[in-house]
Amino acid sequence: MGNPVTEKESDLDPLLDELEEFGIFAVEVIPMRNTRERLQQILDVAERHGFPVFNGTEHNTKSPQPILDDFSKDSCFQPIFRQGAYLILGHQFLSKYAKRGYMYHEGELTIKDRKTSISFFSFAGRITWPEKVLEWLTDIGGEHVFKMVFGLYMVLDDRASEWVVKPDFEMPVNLLESIRISNDHTVFIDEDAKDEFEKIVRGSFVKIGALASYD
Repeated sequence: MGNPVTEKESDLDPLLDELEEFGIFAVEVIPMRNTRERLQQILDVAERHGFPVFNGTEHNTKSPQPILDDFSKDSCFQPIFRQGAYLILGHQFLSKYAKRGYMYHEGELTIKDRKTSISFFSFAGRITWPEKVLEWLTDIGGEHVFKMVFGLYMVLDDRASEWVVKPDFEMPVNLLESIRISNDHTVFIDEDAKDEFEKIVRGSFVKIGALASYD
């Protein structure tokens, strides 16, 4: 999205309503194509609709164009662009290892609550996994991976940190089987399972940085 070229682009709320009808639940802004006022308008409308915003570019002109513009690096806008970038990473990770990304192939959101959806997939994108642990994730199966990451989200997410996983991280399969996801929340079969899960997580995940708040 950029500065409005057509009449339809001028009225953003109906435009995003129409995008939803087509199964589109995100928008991308194009560097060099927005004023500060227009960019803020796009971000405000996207937030109302529960859409993540990606900051990208297109190279369809003969003259070279920069990948980033001043707004891309502006502290007022960067947190939401960073959130969108992490969401894409989380989508890619969970699509591969949990067989479940930000959206189903049929065009519906995997997590119905849009605020939770953006927060969860962005959280998943802020985790760095060592190769040994990725091999283990492949072995345990997609459903276990999705439940486990949802549990990690419950324990670790502060919306302002990146995480690195220790190479020896694993969880007993019976502990993963004690996890359920109900109404977009993690539910454990009992408090002992919850305590064991949290103990393993806090001993295996290392916080490596604080990010700007998305709020």
